[in-house]
Amino acid sequence: MMKKLLLSIFFIIATVLYVNAQTFKLTWDGTQLGDTVVIKDVSFVSEMLFDPIVTNLTSSDIKVKVRRTNISEVESTQNYFCWVACYAPFIDESLEYFVMGSGVSSAQDAFSGHYTPLSYSGTTIVEYMFYNMDDESQNLKVYVKYVANNFQLTWNGEPMGASVSVSAEFIVGELVFNPIVRNSTDSTLKVKVRRTNLIVVEGSENYFQWVLPYEDSTNVSIEYLEMAPGASTEVDLFSGHYKPNGNAGTTSVEYTFFDIDYEIIYQKFVVNYTSLPDAIDESILKGVHFSAIYPNPAINFVNLNYTLAPGVKSASIRISNILGTVVSEANLNLNSNSTRVDVSQLDGGIY
Repeated sequence: MMKKLLLSIFFIIATVLYVNAQTFKLTWDGTQLGDTVVIKDVSFVSEMLFDPIVTNLTSSDIKVKVRRTNISEVESTQNYFCWVACYAPFIDESLEYFVMGSGVSSAQDAFSGHYTPLSYSGTTIVEYMFYNMDDESQNLKVYVKYVANNFQLTWNGEPMGASVSVSAEFIVGELVFNPIVRNSTDSTLKVKVRRTNLIVVEGSENYFQWVLPYEDSTNVSIEYLEMAPGASTEVDLFSGHYKPNGNAGTTSVEYTFFDIDYEIIYQKFVVNYTSLPDAIDESILKGVHFSAIYPNPAINFVNLNYTLAPGVKSASIRISNILGTVVSEANLNLNSNSTRVDVSQLDGGIY
């Protein structure tokens, strides 16, 4: 049943893209685009630019306009677009149209999407729709995710997303998370770390190190580290430490890296420390049920309905990429039967 559902979903996606492709094609840097584009790892003072070439694949001349829809926005950021002319950030539809002959492609700078994150980190998602003004059913939509990171964390050689999972059997004395931290801006920053305990397993403890190690009761580092533009920390300069003390479950800790002179320059990362029992009671598993994730495919959020047995003390949903690497994890509310997970920062692909 699941295989049929997935095949049906893939067929629908392919059909939609095929129909749209009969009208327009978008290429960027020589590559034909799908329905989602991710632009990231650009310094926070820079403007992110999306300037694909648009091609009319029909057999007729058409009058092409562009409509912008802001799906989700990072507060205080700005974006605008150009099509024939450039428009103010509050304009969502081009006033001008461009007559495109059959098989004709636009110039490199005919269309462009512009995003200015300023000093704010996060993901803004913008939909651009190219359409025939005489027949709007002839259109092509592309979703652009503008991802601005003030800091980038790398762990075991892999770049981190907004969350990461660290797990082991609870007989392990301590779980350690020790990524390399990079200043992704083009300014010198005086960086401190703030720890926020989101969910804590009773009887466990955790602490962190930033330049110096701190006690479990300390939430903000006393010391700061001056980081030049593009500079990265040495291994173990920052580390998060979790001691389950024989207790199973997941503790979620948020670490915020911020500039002490300009605190709106920050980046948050959530680490889910999970201590696993030696075995799972099968009677508990019989009372656990999960729905299929929806919508599928997704752009911004996915939803999940679930039922947990009375004996369950903690539960979480993990999203893994095709290689099996956990890229996101969210704890489930034991008093609810549904959850919503933010997937806006994930690259397009199969998870």
